[in-house]
Amino acid sequence: MINGHTDTKTYRGESLEELLPKIADDLGPDAVITRQRDGIVGGIGGFFGKKVLEVEARPGTPRAAAVPPSLLLDAYDDGSTTAAAAPQPAPAAYDYEDDEDEIEEPAHTASSFAALVDELAATARQPQPLQEAAPVAPAPVAAPAPEPEPQPAQPAAPQAAPPLASSPVSVPNGNPIYEGIGVGHSLVWAGLSSEPVASLIGSVLRHSSLFSADKPLADQVKVALAQQIPVATGWTEDRHVLAVVGPTGSGRTAAAAAIAQAYSHARISSAVLSLESPRTALGLGALLDTPEVGFDVASSLDEVDFALQRLASYGLIVVDTPAFAHTDPNGIERLARMLDKVGVNSVHLVCTAGMTADAASAMSSALAGRIDYTHIMVSHLNKDPRVGGAVGLAIGTKRPISYLMSDTELRVPDAFELAERVLV
Repeated sequence: MINGHTDTKTYRGESLEELLPKIADDLGPDAVITRQRDGIVGGIGGFFGKKVLEVEARPGTPRAAAVPPSLLLDAYDDGSTTAAAAPQPAPAAYDYEDDEDEIEEPAHTASSFAALVDELAATARQPQPLQEAAPVAPAPVAAPAPEPEPQPAQPAAPQAAPPLASSPVSVPNGNPIYEGIGVGHSLVWAGLSSEPVASLIGSVLRHSSLFSADKPLADQVKVALAQQIPVATGWTEDRHVLAVVGPTGSGRTAAAAAIAQAYSHARISSAVLSLESPRTALGLGALLDTPEVGFDVASSLDEVDFALQRLASYGLIVVDTPAFAHTDPNGIERLARMLDKVGVNSVHLVCTAGMTADAASAMSSALAGRIDYTHIMVSHLNKDPRVGGAVGLAIGTKRPISYLMSDTELRVPDAFELAERVLV
């Protein structure tokens, strides 16, 4: 019961304009709003929630009937007629009674973090309105002072150059939530998707920041991100068959050659098996500058067994595969049959540097149920430093990042280096 009324109803929505038609339909055009409250619901640990408006309303007292249109009078004594004066129908008589009580959080989906940071970015880029200067009272007239003697000009002090921004968005200082939104925007810009970013920053704000108040939030997020990035290289079997798969232009052939040569230099007998046509496989052979690395070709299922017999003495066989397209399920199915025939121990999916989270997810989804890739490697780091798409895929699928490749240089990953690349 509120103000003696037991028929009060509660409505929730994003704005009053959204709720008014519903209130009028339920309670009539004379409904009276008895309470209006703003609050935040959803989000992660109280952060990145959604603003909601809660309104309580009750039916109002019906208005007097309007004057029938037949009651006309000559208002100006000139022969023209107008309707007799009558109360004009007013909009619903909403009587606002503000209440500052907190709103209980209903079940509601939090707004997209990406939309939140994009809104902040747009706000940060908008020019601030000029403040109107307050009127200045005229100063009392005083006797003119004697002119000062001229002083020698002093050289102007050099102005320090403004610091370079490390984030695409400038956010207000001092507020950890705004700082978290700025860091989150940088992570999304680097290629991570919004949901894991919101979860990561929410965790840092809830836990890590409580014990590292003197440490910048961006550094805390880097540490937390590095702890979530799985990295793994190597194997435990005496003989290992490693396949490299990827789309056109991903650098999978160069990666296969680099992996075989790196382990050959480490005195592990290595060979490369190409599943391409003999003509295409010649390009792979040209990349092998180490004569100790074996090389063979099997362009069909029938040729696989013979090629494996010729390479039986090698401890590592790196399999170079035909390119696949995520829009070509038949091609992916053919590749899956070839890999099953070879009997691979691990499958390394090549993600190019600069790949977005959506592109990496689409590629992974296309392989689902057909090729169970076990690792992720990143190529073309000499062309683009961003690794957010690959890192996000590794975190989301819990498949480790195995190798990093810049041009023809191959190296093993470091989780904190990857976090540094994501959050510069």
